[in-house]
Amino acid sequence: MKIGQQVYLDIAIESRKVGRIVIGLYESLAPNACKNFLNLCQGCTIDGKVYTYKGNRFNRIADHFMVQAGDLDGNISTIYGSNVTRSMPGENLLNEIPSFSLCQGNFGGDEGNGSQFFITTVPSPKLPREYTVFGRVIHGKQVLRTIEKQKINQESVPIVSIVIESCGVWNENMGIEINGNKDSDNKDSDNSENVEVTVSESPGVDKNFNPKNLETALRVATTIKEAGDLVFKNGDKQQAISKWEKSLRYNAEFDPDEDREPQLYNKYRELKKKCYANISLASFQLSRFANATKYATFVLEMDGITSQDKAKALYRRGSAYAKMKRYDEALADLKGASTIVPEDECISSMLGYVEKALVQEKEKERAKYSKFFK
Repeated sequence: MKIGQQVYLDIAIESRKVGRIVIGLYESLAPNACKNFLNLCQGCTIDGKVYTYKGNRFNRIADHFMVQAGDLDGNISTIYGSNVTRSMPGENLLNEIPSFSLCQGNFGGDEGNGSQFFITTVPSPKLPREYTVFGRVIHGKQVLRTIEKQKINQESVPIVSIVIESCGVWNENMGIEINGNKDSDNKDSDNSENVEVTVSESPGVDKNFNPKNLETALRVATTIKEAGDLVFKNGDKQQAISKWEKSLRYNAEFDPDEDREPQLYNKYRELKKKCYANISLASFQLSRFANATKYATFVLEMDGITSQDKAKALYRRGSAYAKMKRYDEALADLKGASTIVPEDECISSMLGYVEKALVQEKEKERAKYSKFFK
């Protein structure tokens, strides 16, 4: 989809600058949505009142799905001049929304679109065909990942303040803000740490690192992943997790287009799968069982994984569920793993442990209530 004008959102979390998101707009496909978004990024005055995304907060986060912002005085739309409460019709409605797409929130019906927007963080084929897709993220995917990983309450509202500190029209001469520092040459800084990086796990290994070179980015992400493997073998599991998470940030930032770069896309995907699996394993060994189940689930949600990878992820998640005493879920996962590799002794052993635990749990429950009927 052809990109027209580009805009930027500078993000701060709890008043700390975390970086810039640059978005390309599909002006030819969704002119109304793009004009509305541009108006609010630049700021506009209607009847003496200024309407802008500057100072607006991200008000909803769904991990592994999307981040949302843009609520303004009841979902105001500025495209219709003085009538600031009128919503607009849907445009560029897709059957499958790609990752890192800019979409309008919809409050029902063909005319239910307004100032609220969300940005997907994964491909979203299951969304109903009612959301206007009017842009995509060009730079700053790691900033989105940082937003996505913030803690939320039961209503999916972030606990911390995540604010659009500044916004407007962007051009390449402006550069990319990283942790409050301008990167006007588009050279990569290791965004995950606000320090100068000189070790071999980072873009510092290649002084000419170009973030537009997907092959180079893959090489760097792989180097970081391998550094994590090494420290894991040396016994530092937490440091290993940090490095694998950093590799995933590179993976998310550059994320090749599957249609344009199918071979490169598959290489990125394979690297992502290995990092997910490794984090799940290390988290389990650190007794961080919820994190172990989370990353095992990420593996299982990937399309086209091998039966061996599926068995390992089911075993890892099932084992973590068992440690959390979520025996029914553990049993389902371990049975699934056993079906794939029935001769595996580790799976059989853990399956036996869970089955025994379930029996004991039922006996305790029976004993607990039996006294009421004596």
